[in-house]
Amino acid sequence: MRANRSVHGYALKDWLQFLHDVGTDWQKPSDNLLSDWTSRQAAMGTGAQRINSKLAIVFGFYGTLQSTGMIRDVLGNPLVPECDADGIPLRFPITAEACVSERRSGNQRVVLRPRVQYRDLATSKRGRRYTPDIAEVEAVLGHLLDHSAADEFARVRNFLCARVMASMGLRREGTANLTTTALEAALLEAGIPVPDLRPACSEERAALVADGWLPWLRGLDAIAGMPRERDRIIAGLAGLEGQHRRNVFVTVVEKGRKQRSVPLPLRLSRSLLVEWVWGHRARFIAERRKYHPGYVPPPSLWLSRKTGMGMTMGAIANEVKAAFNTLGIDASGHRLRAYFLTELVRDLYLVAKAAHGRMFDARTILDQAAETVGHAHPRSLEPYLSRVIKEDVLRPGEPVLVEDPADAATLRAMADALATTDDRVRVPLRTMLGLLLDKFSLQPVTLDRMGPVKPREPGC
Repeated sequence: MRANRSVHGYALKDWLQFLHDVGTDWQKPSDNLLSDWTSRQAAMGTGAQRINSKLAIVFGFYGTLQSTGMIRDVLGNPLVPECDADGIPLRFPITAEACVSERRSGNQRVVLRPRVQYRDLATSKRGRRYTPDIAEVEAVLGHLLDHSAADEFARVRNFLCARVMASMGLRREGTANLTTTALEAALLEAGIPVPDLRPACSEERAALVADGWLPWLRGLDAIAGMPRERDRIIAGLAGLEGQHRRNVFVTVVEKGRKQRSVPLPLRLSRSLLVEWVWGHRARFIAERRKYHPGYVPPPSLWLSRKTGMGMTMGAIANEVKAAFNTLGIDASGHRLRAYFLTELVRDLYLVAKAAHGRMFDARTILDQAAETVGHAHPRSLEPYLSRVIKEDVLRPGEPVLVEDPADAATLRAMADALATTDDRVRVPLRTMLGLLLDKFSLQPVTLDRMGPVKPREPGC
């Protein structure tokens, strides 16, 4: 309740300050003034949902004053229209409109709201919320790493939070709920156990402490000062890459308090461990214990410098949103998830097209994408697939599925050479490839038929 009163207070303060700036009495509001106020807020980077919430607060403020008789003839009730002596409907400075609101019980009720509502014209013209492209995502990540806070600890934390959203498709809830224990469980499942050092005697304890063990901590935090243990875990991740593994799987809690297993890219997992858990996070914990000797960090991966506790999902979302606003990009942290979804659907589509040609199964692509990101309704991802297909139509070339990364690198180099305009490279290479096909009795396979091309008959 206190938080609600605070929100209402700040909204009314902003409104009254605006009226003071434009030289208007607070008892003389109007639709035009409300519209100008929303434009000012939008120019300052406030989101449409927040603007409309503040409009509702101001509308309710005047409605309450009018219902108690403290002001008169400011709001009109469209459910009970008032007319003058000639039967002409009266006009009021603030126009209200009726709308139907559905309660959780399923019952409906009619409520009043201000006619003035803020709408993002750019979003309305697109018909959908904007999804940033790779250049914009990289710009946001760069801004967070270089300029999002005064100290390096907070900048690196904000950068990694956004990177997790863009690389794992996590919502703000999932990002905030990431823990060191979840990382330890993911490593263990991948065959890389994190030691839980509990020495049986004081001699063993002293030896471990001398080796860098932090006995007041557990798991990954406890071995931050033990180079041999850190190197063993990093070597384990390198071993997974050698097996052509791309991810470890971490359990997160997201929307609806549901748990799901999320792929964590190996490269990102290494950054989280080296740069964050054993880097900035470890130094922050050591620094805080100098002034708070009994401090033990929570398992939350992202720590607040101010409180030492885990970052809230709202705080994480605000940091990422501020970066988008600074760069003039109409998006937020949740749109990093949309970016991830677009890239995920694109990868699945290209794999399916490379394997099955134009006979790929769209429903399978949507089901796989929905399962990866914990989405309850695969069909709601159809716009992502439509966008990817439209882009693919305009893109030259065809996808080829190569399972071995080494073979893929070789074929990629040849494809780049074949795409060059230098005939001194392109023509001999194409000739040599033709000879190789003949030597091993192979025939080209076209995408539209996904079968061997029939050789031309002599004379055709």
